[in-house]
Amino acid sequence: MSPERTARAVVAEVAWLDGEVEPDWPAFPAEAPRRRRGIRVPTTQGASEDEREDDPSEYDRHGGVVRADTRIAAKWLGVHDALSDRAMRWDGEIVAAYAPWTADRNGAGQDNSTRTEAWHDGWNDAFYSHLAHVLMEAPEDRFAQELTRVTSLPDDAFARVAPLIARAADVLYFNDCTCPAGRAVSLRRRLVERTAAMRSWQYDHDPGALSIDLDRRDLIATLLFNYANPLSGTRSYLVPHVADRIDPLLGKAPPRAVLPQWFFSSAMMRSMTSG
Repeated sequence: MSPERTARAVVAEVAWLDGEVEPDWPAFPAEAPRRRRGIRVPTTQGASEDEREDDPSEYDRHGGVVRADTRIAAKWLGVHDALSDRAMRWDGEIVAAYAPWTADRNGAGQDNSTRTEAWHDGWNDAFYSHLAHVLMEAPEDRFAQELTRVTSLPDDAFARVAPLIARAADVLYFNDCTCPAGRAVSLRRRLVERTAAMRSWQYDHDPGALSIDLDRRDLIATLLFNYANPLSGTRSYLVPHVADRIDPLLGKAPPRAVLPQWFFSSAMMRSMTSG
């Protein structure tokens, strides 16, 4: 954000505290997803010609990309996410302001086979935790709208963000005994259906193979209530005292037919014996 834009935002926030109209959430500059590509020859403006084509990113007058400081923004969201008083939370407003931008940044609208680089600034982790709150509490129409932004991402990006949502939703469901199972079941069903539709299943010809690709490992493990470690295997993140709430969700685990048998058996056994 430029110094001028920052100054205007500060003035608007101070005015709001003094009783004036609440300002809009600051808009982030458009930022293109980072595709996995081969070697590119940069231009004198600092970006290759094929990067510039159909690239929604904003450029300054010197040819540099204008970006939001998403690392700092993610830390702010992390502080907000720690608030336990729902009356003090702005999950709905945050998601409304940044869901389209976040989806675009993760490849929304790209071909389903598009391969993108992961973002390591913490934004996805923080934002999709907030989205999980909205998905668990929103009316049906908003639930469908927000979840469609996730399920319509390319396979590669979906496999990275879906575990963030599923784990955050599990925390909300399992830690609150008053939370009804209906929405948790609907969310998991949609995530499982999208997972089963991933193109990579077309190339798995041996369900008994002792491997599963890294792109899907975390996603599948999470849908089976597990963490996945490429060295130590799977480990359930459920604890014994929530065992009585797992039954409605077990039927929404990924179909056994699309999983390597050893992975399915290991993860399900750990989830079933967590209690």
